[in-house]
Amino acid sequence: MCENGSVIITGNVAGDEEGEYTFIGPNGKSTIDYLVTNCHEEEKVQTLKIGQCDSSDHMPSKVELCIEACERQREKDQKEGDSVRRG
Repeated sequence: MCENGSVIITGNVAGDEEGEYTFIGPNGKSTIDYLVTNCHEEEKVQTLKIGQCDSSDHMPSKVELCIEACERQREKDQKEGDSVRRG
C-alpha cells in the first residue's frame, strides 16, 4: 500500500489486528474511520486501540507511538540532510 507513500494502520497493527468497528449507528456497524500514516512513520506505531463511546456514533482511537524510534529517525534524517547540504 506504500505505492502512494501512505499506509492505513487501522486493522494492520497490534491492538487492532481484526479492524475493530469504528462506527456503530442505527443502520449497522462498520470500519469507516481510517488512521493513515506515511510509510516512513509506520514503524513508529506500536499499538492502536479502538475504544467505546456513548455520546457519538464514531469510536475514539488511541495510537501509541514509540518515541525512541521517532528520535532515531529524526537523527537519521538530520544526518542525511547534513550530508546532502555538504555534498
